[in-house]
Amino acid sequence: MSDIQEILKKNRLLKISRSERFTENQEQDVSNKASHVKRILGGEDSGDAAPIALTLIKDTYYNMLSTYKGKFVSHPVAMNKKSLALWTRVESCRAQADCDADRYLKAQFVYFDKTFGKAPAVEQLATEGAIDRALEFTGSTKGRVLGNIRKVDVSKADMFRECEKTLQRMMAAQGCNREEFYRRFVLTGIFGLPDDFLRADPTYQRVKAE
Repeated sequence: MSDIQEILKKNRLLKISRSERFTENQEQDVSNKASHVKRILGGEDSGDAAPIALTLIKDTYYNMLSTYKGKFVSHPVAMNKKSLALWTRVESCRAQADCDADRYLKAQFVYFDKTFGKAPAVEQLATEGAIDRALEFTGSTKGRVLGNIRKVDVSKADMFRECEKTLQRMMAAQGCNREEFYRRFVLTGIFGLPDDFLRADPTYQRVKAE
């Protein structure tokens, strides 16, 4: 039994009521992600697919936001003109701050949590202030920023359960096993999963070490 399965077994009775938060919208979100990845690999989106740097920083943001809120935050995989322009500005600010996406975004989450008790909106990532916050940030990019209402009694059971469901659906949609999915989609930045889940998965850690 894998580490993840053991964690799920021990925690499946904890905060089970949270499962109702994961609605049919998430099912559709997973389906949309699978279809989008297929189109990218098939070359159908080669003309208008978002640059990998934009996809990476966007997925990193939503992973942090999901961890911060304690639930999955659904978002479109494909970018329309408006979101493409917005994430292009965010990526430009990150480049000006001369740091990676993890440090740039962690600086924003730490600041907004301490100052306003909430997570930053995407628009707030694309400002001069965001650049300054990243340049001034001296904290570690390890660990996570939790919302004030979630500082105590945080369970990973629901998050791990839904991550595993998502991963299984994506593997089925792409016709690949766990190792192949991590190599082709997660390590390349095409598809993101929460850091806590990846750290607990020995398969991901083995593939990453390769």
